[in-house]
Amino acid sequence: MKKTIRIISAAAVLSLLTACTLIPIKEEKTEKLPVTVVLDEKKPDEKKNVVTSPEPEEEDITLTEEEEEATGYDSDFDSQLQLIADNFEYIKEAFTNEIYVMQSPMIAVTDFNRNQRLELIISDTQGSGAFSYTCFFEVNEDFSGIDELRMGNAEEEIFLDDIGDFSGTDAFECYRKDGNYFYAVDDYTSTGSSLKGDFYFAYSFDGCVSIENICGYTVSENISEDPDNVYIRLYDSSAKRIASEQDYSKCFEDFWSEYEKEPPCEVGWVSLPEDDVLSALKNSFESFNPDSEKEIETDYDFKTLVNGFYKKNYIILPSE
Repeated sequence: MKKTIRIISAAAVLSLLTACTLIPIKEEKTEKLPVTVVLDEKKPDEKKNVVTSPEPEEEDITLTEEEEEATGYDSDFDSQLQLIADNFEYIKEAFTNEIYVMQSPMIAVTDFNRNQRLELIISDTQGSGAFSYTCFFEVNEDFSGIDELRMGNAEEEIFLDDIGDFSGTDAFECYRKDGNYFYAVDDYTSTGSSLKGDFYFAYSFDGCVSIENICGYTVSENISEDPDNVYIRLYDSSAKRIASEQDYSKCFEDFWSEYEKEPPCEVGWVSLPEDDVLSALKNSFESFNPDSEKEIETDYDFKTLVNGFYKKNYIILPSE
């Protein structure tokens, strides 16, 4: 049973702050029906598949050699890459609206949950405000098609837009708990120099996309009234305002305290291919490395933005 939480979006926080409303954030529900693309019934010599919204099962399915042969694909990674390539146009057609809003979509092939079934990520982070859009897919359990991975632990189902900045991030900080893998992902948002923010999440991919808040902050300025200072609002993992820099620094320490830190996970991003899809998928997967020796550490410190962009003194506003 996954923990039920509320997801806080940085974009939603900035929108509320712009309107001078400071309340815990709850994502607005975007109605989105599961998409199912059903093709002709599959024959053993055909490589046509079904794109479906998943109904995750707790038990793993191990196929016999005869069952694998009947699908036309098997658990071998090369076979899975071919499966994704053969379904790629169907995925693009089924998710036209989502991909349409992406200006420069990137793709990555991963195995974030280490279950030996490949994932396809289509993502874009665009503009100075870093608006982000991401779709997640995974090879299904019998290697006969591709499942869409949806939000699995929110009170309400929401479309995975403008939460985590995935595309362009070539390595993620990784942790493990109870056999599951979790990745630190941030969401940077800006409405110009007057208001910026960064929020941090733990992502996991076990039959669905699960997201947990870690902490976050916003930085605002009012040049006409106070040109020498910027104002900081700090948020804890429950999206509540906190006023202590020390309490804020403990948020991420406390959050990861019961997790075992793993090596960073490298991801290979390539542009959304128009042709030769299989080569693009192979190039991406060749760069996927769940045991990277890169030294990375997520920077949660709001002073990095204050000192790097504003170069002013800061005032932490009291909690409400």
